[in-house]
Amino acid sequence: MASRGSRSRGKGVLIVSVLLFVVFGVLARWGESRRKEPLPAFRHATLTEARDAAAASGLPVLVYVSADWCAPCTRLRAEALSDPEISRWIRENTHGVILDATTPNPEAAALRVYTIPTMLVMRDGQIVAKLEGYRDTAAFRQWLTGVTGAVADWKHRNPGAVQPAATQGG
Repeated sequence: MASRGSRSRGKGVLIVSVLLFVVFGVLARWGESRRKEPLPAFRHATLTEARDAAAASGLPVLVYVSADWCAPCTRLRAEALSDPEISRWIRENTHGVILDATTPNPEAAALRVYTIPTMLVMRDGQIVAKLEGYRDTAAFRQWLTGVTGAVADWKHRNPGAVQPAATQGG
């Protein structure tokens, strides 16, 4: 026969367990809703669509490989990729596309993406820059502006040429 103390202790454990279950459920839903917010800078639905637009415009493709279960991806999305200046830069200087690697993704595998988050800059179908892992907003901005924009576009169109003073500076 169980004593009253062990029964009340059992009820206490049950109550705490239920409360923890509810709290973690609410936190998971909150995190999921934050993760699912659209990133308007990434305006293309597929990599093929982004590549076609890039071929027509001369701008590079910016590929963001992410997964729902990836905490660094969620943080990058909530911080750097949601920054208004970075969003504007991406829209004006690249053709952005998100590849979802929540489940195995053949496009990400074909690009040899084995770490997430990964950012890729592609020109003429070739990867010209790669950033793996989380970066804070300042570090991400520095990387992005170094591999995309007017100077990077000019260098791509004029390989090996000496950059005129008018195009220097970004």
